[in-house]
Amino acid sequence: YRPIYDTCFATLGLSDPRRILAIGDSLRTDIAGADGVGMDAVLVIGGIHGDELKAGGDSAAVETRLAEACTRAGHIPIAAIPAFSYQSIVAASGERPEPFSVTTLPAPAGA
Repeated sequence: YRPIYDTCFATLGLSDPRRILAIGDSLRTDIAGADGVGMDAVLVIGGIHGDELKAGGDSAAVETRLAEACTRAGHIPIAAIPAFSYQSIVAASGERPEPFSVTTLPAPAGA
């Protein structure tokens, strides 16, 4: 996962990965990739692992399954959130944030 992160760092002009927070829903790719380059990461538990983590349980059961899944994966995010979307940002802030800027990144060398 390093090449894609390195491309992002170069595009943004950043050299310190500790200044970026990764948000993802996959322990195997998103959280592992962030961990591999020294970034903090937040796991979205309602994503790819949603069925496994949230199936029929109260919050204590979800926390137990989350801890077990992270231990198995060998990557521990700094936090976990139930969902992540543009709408949740608007709802949490009470304001409509500025539109996101999208940049097309070049493919990593050898891709």
